[in-house]
This record gives sequence, structure tokens and C-alpha cells, in this order.
Amino acid sequence: MSSPTVSRAGDRIHLVHHGNRPPHWLTELAGRLSPVRPGEAVVVVGAPLHEDSAEALCAWLAPSLDSVADA
Repeated sequence: MSSPTVSRAGDRIHLVHHGNRPPHWLTELAGRLSPVRPGEAVVVVGAPLHEDSAEALCAWLAPSLDSVADA
């Protein structure tokens, strides 16, 4: 599985997805989660679960989650 891309959808709202741009449905969902309260962040993940386990998904997301933790 390729590395995920992290995009910003607003102040403290991050989208994790494949490719250069997030899918429209993911951006729309993130918009419904606004506004984010101070001291919080929302991370919306669009990922296929096909044959991968939850552990594999967590391993795939770990680098992105680490990168947004500092933000």
C-alpha cells in the first residue's frame, strides 16, 4: 500500500487519503465536522479495508498521524 497523503480541509481539520487530492465525499464529510474546538483536531481517514486488517491500517496511518500530532 502506498503512503497516505495528508491534506488540510480547514483549521485543525486534516484528511488522510490516497493520491494528490482527497475525494469529494471525504472533504464534504470533514466540512460537516466543523468547527473544531481549540485544543482539538479532527482527522478524517478515507481508506479501503479490503483484505487488510485493522492493524495493517494503523501501521499505514502511523506516519501521517505522527506528522499531524506536532501541528
